Amino acid sequence: MWTTQCVLDECEAFGSVLYGPLKVLKQFKLQPCNHKSTLSASKCITRLIGKKNKEKLFLATQDKMLNDWFRTKAGTPMLYIAFNTITLEPPSEKSKMKAERQTDAKIAPSEREHDIIKQLKVEAFGEKEVKKKKHKKLKGANPLSMKPKRKRKEGELSKSQKKKLKRKQREHLSIENG
Repeated sequence: MWTTQCVLDECEAFGSVLYGPLKVLKQFKLQPCNHKSTLSASKCITRLIGKKNKEKLFLATQDKMLNDWFRTKAGTPMLYIAFNTITLEPPSEKSKMKAERQTDAKIAPSEREHDIIKQLKVEAFGEKEVKKKKHKKLKGANPLSMKPKRKRKEGELSKSQKKKLKRKQREHLSIENG
């Protein structure tokens, strides 16, 4: 575990408010910052770890904004203190996706290997015959589940025809009376 001079300077600037964390930080080794003037602790750590975290560093901070920023970057494990215990935060979604892509790239066969696998399959099992699927014919409704059509007597009107006739009669009467 290590800290930077910028982090120590910022804790000292806050005085008695951060006296406890300052005492703990003084126990750690100092990592060189490689910048001329003193920066804020969050900027210094952000520059040191960088976007890709090439040195595989863990981030241990209580700074919410710094945690949120590193959560958007893949590959930075984060520690924080909660209820007097050091807790390792679960990997962020970006870290999970990056790890999944890397494992897929390692496990998946290359194009050359893929071609060899295809050739071996053809040699072992022969060419695949493409079978055409038979499509089912569209069928009508089940005749047993349907009501039989009612046979009408000659000259008998259906319900809709009766309604139309009544409507026309009413209209005709209203025109004559009106």
